[in-house]
Amino acid sequence: MLFAGNIMSVSHRLNFLYIRPYILTAAQAVFQGQNEGPTKAREILDTVMNIYIKTMTEDDDKEVVAQDCMSIADIIKDIGYIVVEPYMPRLVEATLVLLREESACQQKESDGEIDDDDAEHDDVLMDAVSDLLPAFANSMGIHFAPIFEKLFGPLIKFAKASRPPQDRTMVVACLAEVAQHMGPPIAGYIDAVMPLVLKELASPVATNRRNAAFCIGELCKNGERFLYNYARYYGDALHGLYPLFGESEPDDAVRDNAAGAVARMIMVHPESIPLHQVLPVFLKVLPLKEDHEESMAVYSCVCNLVLSSNPQILSLVPDLVNLFAQVAVSPVETSEVKAHIGRAFSHLISIYGHQMQPILSSLSPTHANALAAIAPKSSRPPQDRTMVVACLAEVAQHMGPPIAGYIDAVMPLVLKELASPVATNRRNAAFCIGELCKNGERFLYNYARYYGDALHGLYPLFGESEPDDAVRDNAAGAVARMIMVHPESIPLHQVYHLVTFNSYPVLMA
Repeated sequence: MLFAGNIMSVSHRLNFLYIRPYILTAAQAVFQGQNEGPTKAREILDTVMNIYIKTMTEDDDKEVVAQDCMSIADIIKDIGYIVVEPYMPRLVEATLVLLREESACQQKESDGEIDDDDAEHDDVLMDAVSDLLPAFANSMGIHFAPIFEKLFGPLIKFAKASRPPQDRTMVVACLAEVAQHMGPPIAGYIDAVMPLVLKELASPVATNRRNAAFCIGELCKNGERFLYNYARYYGDALHGLYPLFGESEPDDAVRDNAAGAVARMIMVHPESIPLHQVLPVFLKVLPLKEDHEESMAVYSCVCNLVLSSNPQILSLVPDLVNLFAQVAVSPVETSEVKAHIGRAFSHLISIYGHQMQPILSSLSPTHANALAAIAPKSSRPPQDRTMVVACLAEVAQHMGPPIAGYIDAVMPLVLKELASPVATNRRNAAFCIGELCKNGERFLYNYARYYGDALHGLYPLFGESEPDDAVRDNAAGAVARMIMVHPESIPLHQVYHLVTFNSYPVLMA
């Protein structure tokens, strides 16, 4: 018998475990294209998996069994569930034996005193065993749910108060990854899991706090369909996560995972989060410092709020621009993350135009250039937009009221061109806004909702930062037409002083 008892030394058994996955890879390559290739490859896989499963419960060395479990997890990841499906019942039973601490290697010291070395081997072994559950979940998705139901009880016993902190580390990390891969069925374990995870947020062990924060995020994200179960824990979760954002938290990875948790909570159910309180604290700890696996969750959350023009996050534009610039120059962030940031930044430019200039001017050249580089580029040159806006303005001037039917397609473009670096584009855009409002008088309900944006966009064109008198003249003409059409929609007591640069309120002032 190849690995029974101590027939072979521990080192030899470990060596065999290390090379077995490569044997499978080699077999697939050698037999590929041969008529009997699949049958022979299956025979080798069958031999290897039988040895692995037997080693899990019958080998008496913890280090060997730990390596065995890690190798099984790697094989499942590499070749997928379909190939290992015939072995799953025996793999699950062997995993249960290990979780119940009933395998041969776990009985070795049962009658004697456990020394420090053996305790360390216990930690290594159980970490490896607990890695099997996420491997199963990753390969099976929601279909892992019936198996997890069998494994949950033996797993959760390691989280008892009588167990050492590293056992709870192992349990919370395992639960987080199972939630991540299994998805919605994790909701059925909320009442058993969440109290444990919330408690671990205050653990003196940084790894436990980090795992607990990550777990909360994954529980909320993947239990979205069952949100009623989670909503009652939101307050406790935010309360427990809050200290991890403060200066008293010494570990950057903990803070990054806390940010990831809050991001997932916001994405799942933003209305359950007091964003006016949470967002300033959330943005203050960004950019991420250490755990960049959280980048997509964190920055997608920020960008989605910006792109939806959420008023709570738009009140923090200076902080956002500074954050976006730091992400743009980061050598560790992916191009996908930077693309999200670029789109959000472009959206801010489209909303605030020239009002962004003081913020952008405060950036270093390196940061400003990096931010400009990730912003989406228009596929058409500026002169094309000059032509389109000029054409639309003259069509509105001569066609009259029917232009109202094009308001939703035209106005966003025209408002954006008010902030164009090309003076002719700003001039045409200002003239176009005036003509749209004047000649769409009979359909004013279409335009009224754009009045605020139009006034905000026109305001910088009256200031000293506008170098072109023709642009300023057309801006005055636009405001005059807006007043003539519907004076009650204009804050005349403020606009009266507009040209003297007095009291019109600016969002970014």
